[in-house]
Amino acid sequence: MVIQIDTREKPQAIQRILKDFQKNDVKFFKSKLYVGDYMNPKKPDIVVDRKQNLSEICANVGSNQAEHNRFRDEIMRANDIGIKVV
Repeated sequence: MVIQIDTREKPQAIQRILKDFQKNDVKFFKSKLYVGDYMNPKKPDIVVDRKQNLSEICANVGSNQAEHNRFRDEIMRANDIGIKVV
């Protein structure tokens, strides 16, 4: 399996994920994604949007207007082109 990782993912934030990929022989490369943080290039209609913690999810869906707008716009872009965000 090969996974595309968005270039905006901070290296220090995904160290454990990369170790798991290596441990399980998951190949990966970094390239900017239109939406989301991770994608299997063979299934580009599904992406994973990683969240750091519950506080980030809360900011995305309500408590922080700027973060809410950014997240809403990303979900709408995905929806417009038929991408499911997990």
